[in-house]
Amino acid sequence: CYEQYGIVITYKALFQSNQAVDVHDSIAALMHPVYGLLAIDFLCIAIMRIGTTKRVLMQRAGRLTFAVWLGAIVWLCAQGTLYRDVLNELSKFQRMGLLAYQVVAFAEERIPHLRPYKPNEPLTPDVIRSLKGLTKTPFLPKHYAQAQGKNVIVVQLESFQQFLVPLVIDGKSVTPHLQKLAQEALVFPNIFQSISQGNTVDAEFVINTSFYPPFSEASSHKYGQKELPSLPRRLHERGYTSVTLHTNTASFWNRDALYPALGFDRYYDNTYFGNDDVIAFGPSDTVLYEKTLPILTDLRASQRPFYAHVIAQSSHHPFRLPEHHRSFALPPAWENTLVGRYVQSAHYVDEALGAFIADLKQTGLWDESIFVVYGDHFGLSPHSFDKKDQALLTWALGHPYDFRTQFNVPLLIAAPGIAPRTVTQVGGQIDIMPTLAALLGINVSEDIVFGQDLLIPLYNAVTSRFYMPKGSFIDNNTLYWSGETFEEGQARALFTPNTPVALQRAHYDAFLHLLYLLSYNDDYLESLPPRK
Repeated sequence: CYEQYGIVITYKALFQSNQAVDVHDSIAALMHPVYGLLAIDFLCIAIMRIGTTKRVLMQRAGRLTFAVWLGAIVWLCAQGTLYRDVLNELSKFQRMGLLAYQVVAFAEERIPHLRPYKPNEPLTPDVIRSLKGLTKTPFLPKHYAQAQGKNVIVVQLESFQQFLVPLVIDGKSVTPHLQKLAQEALVFPNIFQSISQGNTVDAEFVINTSFYPPFSEASSHKYGQKELPSLPRRLHERGYTSVTLHTNTASFWNRDALYPALGFDRYYDNTYFGNDDVIAFGPSDTVLYEKTLPILTDLRASQRPFYAHVIAQSSHHPFRLPEHHRSFALPPAWENTLVGRYVQSAHYVDEALGAFIADLKQTGLWDESIFVVYGDHFGLSPHSFDKKDQALLTWALGHPYDFRTQFNVPLLIAAPGIAPRTVTQVGGQIDIMPTLAALLGINVSEDIVFGQDLLIPLYNAVTSRFYMPKGSFIDNNTLYWSGETFEEGQARALFTPNTPVALQRAHYDAFLHLLYLLSYNDDYLESLPPRK
């Protein structure tokens, strides 16, 4: 898990083990023979037990049990107390060790009083604005309701990063259709993932709610039985029908619980899409879009506006694209590399998306809809590729592959009457819902949302739970990666890759106030009633 994601998982990951079969290709790609050494201690224990009689074992157990348990309790309590204030989870893990780290994670999960940064006042929209350093806007922005009454078509691209959009290799664009879309859309090049352990399903949760996912498990498992305030519910109040479409089984990542929790009227999974042209978990993006189009035309015929959330997944790790979908000619140096496979997959995803956009335009749906496309999370981890992959990326990007590049995902919004332009505002996926709400004429300024409208140029600071150590943040100018202490953290200029900056302590302390937002977020979601 560390090799792919750069993080240490907790005991909560065991509850997702039933999905290992579905992601077996990714697991196999990350396994190495050297990992077999981790099982040597179990072999040694088995050998030591050979020849030991049951009577001797019982005698030893009687003498040692009390001492072992007492020592373990004292040691674990000491570990939890000594390193409780260390924000960086990797540093905390290295200090505590695996067992103590897991026990402290369990205690903080089960005993809310032990969690750091606990809120001490009731949650209101004004509290959220105060912690973010914002003031209430006394007027509705000029872009408010510019897309009111339009259909909403949102496409989520699997493992898709922002650097792919302008990427050119040997004079050929990797994503020509996204580049073409950028000429007629609002383009947000500085958006960062807001996900947690649930990855793709967390992105679905975040952009529909403007809530942060939980740190220790997927949002679909944690909140699947809740009745969540969401974009589908707000649109339902305005006469919309909401559907979501994914070619895998809805039970994967507990989506069959999450979708009703989010208020979708219907969902479509592989019982509708079938099993043709399978890539990764289900039918290809080509099949997804071809079978989505008639659903959208039927929704239009109902004389009600609709919201369709379309989940594309053909570019999933380890990016093994079938031969008949490989239409991008890679340079020889890129062949048989992880980044080469990633580029091939991205080109196919762009090709399928371009065909979908063409179909929407041909049917007239394009002129009746606001169209949104974004990436769900990173595809390439610096922990999982070798020196050749790194060298290829450095050559293609013009700078070393860094965390800013890793967590940066694309966001494009196109709608009739909205002039295309590039919006440099820094934000996260958590800001997508408030931005869409404003364009659709939905005022969320007095609602509990943790994101903000990206079209209002205000200071913004975002974090990515789980993939960035606690205390890390990205704001308008800086990427700060936390250490054990403020001084041990690393600050980089956001728009000048790998350029160190002298972060002021006051700047860092101001961001720490935002950690209360995460606690507010968790407490608020846990307080919501179960769905009917």
